[in-house]
Amino acid sequence: MILQKKAPMLNLFEAELDAGKTLFSELAKKIRSKKAILLEEKLFFYQLFLELIGKIHFEEKKLSLKLFSPFDQLYRHLKLVHHVRLIRDAFEDDGDVPLSQFAAYEADLEDDKKRVNNELFETVISAPLKIWEDLYLSVYPFVRQLTHFQVNTSTTQLINDEIAFSQIRTKNELDPIALKDVYESLNKIMAIEKVRTTMGLNPIYTEEVHAKINLLTGKLYEWYKNHLFFQHLSHFLRDKEQIEKKYLLLLKTIKKNHKTLTADVVEQSTFLYTHILR
Repeated sequence: MILQKKAPMLNLFEAELDAGKTLFSELAKKIRSKKAILLEEKLFFYQLFLELIGKIHFEEKKLSLKLFSPFDQLYRHLKLVHHVRLIRDAFEDDGDVPLSQFAAYEADLEDDKKRVNNELFETVISAPLKIWEDLYLSVYPFVRQLTHFQVNTSTTQLINDEIAFSQIRTKNELDPIALKDVYESLNKIMAIEKVRTTMGLNPIYTEEVHAKINLLTGKLYEWYKNHLFFQHLSHFLRDKEQIEKKYLLLLKTIKKNHKTLTADVVEQSTFLYTHILR
């Protein structure tokens, strides 16, 4: 990837793109959930980066959607692999008895793992390697002459958009969809802050605010893991004519934990967007 003098934003994007391409190549040999989750994080960054470019080059309608579209299917399958990994982790964390006592459910979860891994593998090997080079070449004209002022303006605008969006969400009932949106929005804010500091700009928020955001993000991650587990186990048991007592007790435990976690993240999300991120 040698194309004349590189702007600082282009250096950042190229480093992230090269890391993603390496993970992609490794997944083409063997699917590993850890590497899939890392690649999902890279695609999350690319999508965010394209949004930032779109803020600057606003005359290019739907720029980010157009440039990211070759990665849409890959991103969806990476998320599914991550979901199954989260459910498995929650299953191991929440069970009060050995997992072997839930052999039927464990087998069902293993089947889901194999299915999503196979789907991801098929997506990876069928995707042309040139999508990575094409993305770089598409991004290059839009960032090669970006100034710090433009980056400062676009990142500030995007953070303000995220804050406004989540403030609207927290004024209404925070259902699971809204909580997931808040979680993703907080991740975007922190990623944007990282872009700013990488570019030599001051972060929008103080370290103390960053700590509060990271604390809530961690709790939302635990909530989301529990939420996926609760959904998955409920679906597994839904069509059973008779449900063993141990499954009912497990479901009851998960539901209780879900209620506690939900109350906590709702309260903290509301406080964060009411008193801190304004």
